[in-house]
Amino acid sequence: MSASTSAITLLLCPHCQAPLAGEGVAPRQRLRCARCRGQFLAPGKPAQRPIHRRAVASFVWGLLSVLGLCLTGVPAIVLGILALGEIRRNPGKMRGQGLAVAGISLGAVFAVIGVMVALSVGWMHFVMDKVQIAAEPEDVARMTENVITWTLPPNVEPIRGVNAFATTQIVYGDQAEPPSIRIGLYRTTGVRAGQEAPPKQGRRIHELEQRQELLAVKNTQTLGRRTLTAAIEGQGQELTENTFQDTASREIFRQYAVSLPTDDGVVHVLMMVRGAKTEGNDPAFPLEEDQVLRFYESLALRRSK
Repeated sequence: MSASTSAITLLLCPHCQAPLAGEGVAPRQRLRCARCRGQFLAPGKPAQRPIHRRAVASFVWGLLSVLGLCLTGVPAIVLGILALGEIRRNPGKMRGQGLAVAGISLGAVFAVIGVMVALSVGWMHFVMDKVQIAAEPEDVARMTENVITWTLPPNVEPIRGVNAFATTQIVYGDQAEPPSIRIGLYRTTGVRAGQEAPPKQGRRIHELEQRQELLAVKNTQTLGRRTLTAAIEGQGQELTENTFQDTASREIFRQYAVSLPTDDGVVHVLMMVRGAKTEGNDPAFPLEEDQVLRFYESLALRRSK
């Protein structure tokens, strides 16, 4: 039996040694002996099948998608799919199925990562456009004027403000240490008068009222509660007054709160004052009751025309 890798001219059956014509027989082709009916493979090595160029390109683009993400990931996917289709339509003629699958996998993974990065960046830009933070007194004052106008008590200045989506939070106060006066404005939109605030906004209002956040007082004991009446924009509004004590420092505080309906929501205005210790039993508050009422009666909501 003799063979050549390029052409086979003579074959011998390995079973019966009968000579067979080798013309037109490809290496490793399955043959059947006419004498003994035995089957065998023609000798020689099969010709090396070429690797599909699109499969190689898909793998290269897939590797580049580590840096290029969607820009190179999408071409890797497209080229890999085309390469797989042509390889499967021509079985035995071309190689590269593994490279095509690897290119598709790399391209898909990093294309998805690229989409997620793009969505994250877009969301961050969207949020930054919707969130306004005011730290300078002038900026806080302008933010306040978009919601309400008021006449502040003496020595009370803007501190900070945040306008984010459907809420606005603004804080004013004095520069004393520890602070003795804090005024907080909390506006919510999408809530009508008499309606319950959405859960998240409702929890935030509850925190402002119960944790006495304006003066950073957390653990308190209520000493008294009463309701005052303030003429705000020509109408009598209920103004709640809470007196409580810090269980740690034993300091006495008063908190005032009113909720005013607007065209598209509700504005809550809270004031907290810290009582100074005196020789007597009653603490001295920085604002008397008539001063507190004058402040609340100066409130004027900015309404859309």
